[in-house]
Amino acid sequence: GNPSDVYGGKTLAIAFQNQFASAHIEAAEQFTLADGAPGRLDFARPDTLTRALHSPKASTGERLLLAALIRFGARFPQLGQLPSGDPRLQFSLQFQTTIPVQVGLAGSSAIIVAALRALCHWFSVELAPHAIAETALAAETEELHITAGPMDRVIQAFGGVLLMDFAQPHGPHS
Repeated sequence: GNPSDVYGGKTLAIAFQNQFASAHIEAAEQFTLADGAPGRLDFARPDTLTRALHSPKASTGERLLLAALIRFGARFPQLGQLPSGDPRLQFSLQFQTTIPVQVGLAGSSAIIVAALRALCHWFSVELAPHAIAETALAAETEELHITAGPMDRVIQAFGGVLLMDFAQPHGPHS
């Protein structure tokens, strides 16, 4: 288990079926993030993501969604070329989760993985499970500066039961 993945060890991971995080995306008048809290952050343009990520007004859930959006945009730079009036840039992204907060069950990475999957569907692009895991890890480590290893994101992206050997350069083995 943790932190074996950070130090090149082996882990056996199981994806829980009775706890989940899901993300919902739908057309909106402007780009909006919401995490179920009473407040919402509205953005006229997606290029404000990085600034909003560091805003003291952003909730934890909004920061998770912002980090997912930033890394998704980095993975698909062609989406940055969409004209500002493109209807695909006008959406609301929300999440819900039944994963208890701060108990070590990878709730934040589950929200990011769910958001990435919703974004892939919305923009009609595909990310293989390993790419979802890599993108989610980058969202947490590079955008949110969370110390994390790949294990939680890999099991969430692939699902099921996985034996992972992080000493090998090619990632998990099922």
